[in-house]
Amino acid sequence: MKIIEETQAVFQNSPLSIDENFWQASSGIFKGGATKRRMKFFREARSVLEAAVASDEKILYVSPGTFFKFWEVYFGGAAVVQLINMNTIVLTDKRIVLIHTDMKGRPKSYANQIRHRELMEFKTRGLIGGFTAKMIDRKATFNMHRGDTKRFKELMPEIEAKPEKGLEHLCPACFSPQSRVLQCSQCGTEVKDPSKAARLSYFLPGLGDIYLGHKFFGFMELLGSIFLWLITFGVATFGFLEDGSFIPLIIMLVVIAIYNTTDSLLTRFQARKGLFSSDGKLPTRRVGERLQAGGQHAAVPVDSRHAPQKL
Repeated sequence: MKIIEETQAVFQNSPLSIDENFWQASSGIFKGGATKRRMKFFREARSVLEAAVASDEKILYVSPGTFFKFWEVYFGGAAVVQLINMNTIVLTDKRIVLIHTDMKGRPKSYANQIRHRELMEFKTRGLIGGFTAKMIDRKATFNMHRGDTKRFKELMPEIEAKPEKGLEHLCPACFSPQSRVLQCSQCGTEVKDPSKAARLSYFLPGLGDIYLGHKFFGFMELLGSIFLWLITFGVATFGFLEDGSFIPLIIMLVVIAIYNTTDSLLTRFQARKGLFSSDGKLPTRRVGERLQAGGQHAAVPVDSRHAPQKL
């Protein structure tokens, strides 16, 4: 296919090690469209992969997909889950790398990894595509094209499970594995604070999502919150003028408190999905970097304590 040949040309001088089976077209229904989308996401992820993938690591397959839990669909809706949970799912011979993206495959916000030895259970979902992965710390669901699911299963290395950490967050600058921190222990890069996102959403739903970079969804939620406050003010005013009662106001304030608390918890859950880059980009700038004219990063010498570590 032409799109495969074009992508091969793009990566001709790349330091990435790519398995020959990677370049096979997707299979199944709409395989042409699936192949084009897969190649597009791979090309968009180039800068992240070249920074994150080790020299002795081989890329086996790449597919666009979503990473979520089923209850997110119940609270947020399928469209919202698709919008804010899109990932480029990268299978290598050592791990599965999850790169958060927008709907066009452009890397955004955060990246995670699942080492193959962390997989206690790996089951594909043949009917609708995707797979479920059971780890020591969670059970996650991934959606992807059915043809890509088949290839993923075929290429998945057979490794004896030795779970220790489960899903690991990666620094958005040097891509070293990190725990839930606000500053990378390797390069010193600061990330967004999940607690701050939760507090903003409790104060006014939508603000926390805007802080995390989900601007469209956040603004829509913000408008809904303002509308709810206007209804509360109207009901309270009507109730007081009608019979001098504060009961309608109290009821509406309770409703708002429940709504805000729920949204705060959901925002905190979303914020803990990864280490959100401070500028909403991947790779983000490291500490000690400055922007040159034209927006290019210029690295300033980093001391050995902050040298990036790969697998």
